[in-house]
Amino acid sequence: MSLARRLALILLVASAAGASAASPTALDVAIRTMRPLQPQLIGDTVILSYWSPSAVRFVGARFEHEDWAVLYAFSVNENGVFVLDYPVPAGRDRLAYRIVVDGLWMTDPSNPVVETNRQGVEVSVYRLETEPQRSVVSPEIKAGRATFVYRGNPGTRVSLVGDFNAWDPFDPDFLLKEIRPGVFSLDVPVRPGRHYYAYFAGGRKVLDEANGETSVDRDGRRVNTFTVPYTLSD
Repeated sequence: MSLARRLALILLVASAAGASAASPTALDVAIRTMRPLQPQLIGDTVILSYWSPSAVRFVGARFEHEDWAVLYAFSVNENGVFVLDYPVPAGRDRLAYRIVVDGLWMTDPSNPVVETNRQGVEVSVYRLETEPQRSVVSPEIKAGRATFVYRGNPGTRVSLVGDFNAWDPFDPDFLLKEIRPGVFSLDVPVRPGRHYYAYFAGGRKVLDEANGETSVDRDGRRVNTFTVPYTLSD
């Protein structure tokens, strides 16, 4: 079980027990004797859990907002508790999902909130009461695409400039969209290799503060950089 998952699990147990400063021994006992908990939000990640008294080989989950396209596998800890940590997508305050246990699809037995969707299928639903506390990752690279996030003054015109668009601040395809007041985002395809970029905001070039990797361009100016890894298909 990963360190992040174990830390999240410890937080869940402490929260469920109502203990703000549980001792390590108490936490260890709680983890060894715990039962499934309702979905919990830790930072910007929802934690799902599953436990069964009988032997289970595989537990997974699919989400409605992804058109059920991706199957996420739970990890099992040494005590037989299956855990899935799922980062909440930006702008989403509701998650509808179903889980699969050894090939049998069902609603989440740990979540009492069940609704019937438009297709007449029962789904488990988790609603976020508050906006998650997000740690911004920019750019986030996934499946040949990069998602950039910029924070600034609401209403600002922000564009992405880099080696992938000839550093053109007026390219309409690289204008960031304000997804929340003061939060701008853009998703673009990127090729494998090392790339250099910056933002053009308020009439001037600025660095991506969420990305600590920087370099110097041909004009001697500081810019951000990121690398898209090559795959076997490239």
